Amino acid sequence: MSLYIDLTKLVAGAIAFDGGSISLVISDDQGGCAQFKLNRKISERDTPAFNRVTSDTLQLDDSETQQLSLQLQRVLATTEPTHDCYALLSTFVTHLVGSESAPSSTEGPTRIECADSLKAIYKEIMSAPTVMDLSLELQFCHRLCAIDEETLLTCMDLIVKIFDRLHESHTDTFYEVKLKEQCAFFVDWANAAASNPNFKCNSREFSSIADVFSCVPE
Repeated sequence: MSLYIDLTKLVAGAIAFDGGSISLVISDDQGGCAQFKLNRKISERDTPAFNRVTSDTLQLDDSETQQLSLQLQRVLATTEPTHDCYALLSTFVTHLVGSESAPSSTEGPTRIECADSLKAIYKEIMSAPTVMDLSLELQFCHRLCAIDEETLLTCMDLIVKIFDRLHESHTDTFYEVKLKEQCAFFVDWANAAASNPNFKCNSREFSSIADVFSCVPE
């Protein structure tokens, strides 16, 4: 029997400004929760720790990771695409399934892949409705958080335009925000970038978008 068969519902998720490490909180039917983290730290590429999963502070072995992968695929299949953290869960599962079907690799996405992803985000957000619903905004936010630092630095012209679209939309859709935690992952990511010395020239843009997404209706 799977160690994780009782876990059935996606509760929350976050992505770190370290290259895209993803944290998920999954609950069982009784409300008990378990937290899992996929390590995507740029600083740990080319090490055994990269792309490994931990539960709380314990690293899962290959068998446990495979069992978790199967259960998270079931959770993904029953999670509404409109869920605020659906895109994060989908990315988490994609990484796990990919690691099972390919030789073990400690390499993260290349700069070319990240740049292509950023261009895709820009193209899609520019063709999206002027006022997007919150779930679509957060999908774009999750994808932005996965872009590596070097790509962000060299493509700030695109980032600023994406931020402008998010700002324009969120001015109306922030009324859909029920809990501050819904946007907390993006606010934390943007604030981390704003305080990063490498983004000194663009700290205002990151601080501004963090302020926009930290607003919660009274």
